Amino acid sequence: MGSVGGDHHFKEGSPVVTPEGNIMMSFSFDSYQLEEEELQEKTGHTKGVLTFMEPVCENPEPQDRYHGIYFAMLLAGVGFLLPYNSFITDVDYLHHKYPGTSIVFDMSLTYILVALVAVILNNVLVEMLSLHTRITVGYLFALGPLLFVSICDVWLDLFSQHQAYAVNLMAVGVVAFGCTVQQSSFYGYTGMLPKRYTQGVMTGE
Repeated sequence: MGSVGGDHHFKEGSPVVTPEGNIMMSFSFDSYQLEEEELQEKTGHTKGVLTFMEPVCENPEPQDRYHGIYFAMLLAGVGFLLPYNSFITDVDYLHHKYPGTSIVFDMSLTYILVALVAVILNNVLVEMLSLHTRITVGYLFALGPLLFVSICDVWLDLFSQHQAYAVNLMAVGVVAFGCTVQQSSFYGYTGMLPKRYTQGVMTGE
């Protein structure tokens, strides 16, 4: 067709699908603009949905100018397995005191089984007991048996061989319960903080 208005050419009608699903014919000089506008509307709508689904803000950063909180999380990670390692690393003493027994294996098995039960109970009681209570009880259960065995069995030698064997296994079980409760509680606490504090706990372990 002939030119209209100099540089602009009249373009033949092209079908355009509206957002409602209707088909319309566009005879404008710049029919492609309508398609671009529809594409922008769809893209903008999609972006709006994605923006709405994204988290509004990250966990607030605590005031930790001298990295005291990070160092505390690091020490907490060190303390998780310290009581159990105090029992299990003294292999020569255990084999000398309990010859012909599988004391090391029994301690490891006791720790694993009790830790499994402790994780389940901690998840069940997480809404019933406060974080402070769970961590405090965990520390008492972890350190109490260690001191009891050190004083009454190792130092004062108040038990016979069979009694001491059973006392040590019971002590390891209580230590496993306390350490597991405080470990899971600390990970739950650091989950509310920035990621670097969770990394501090893992580094301590």
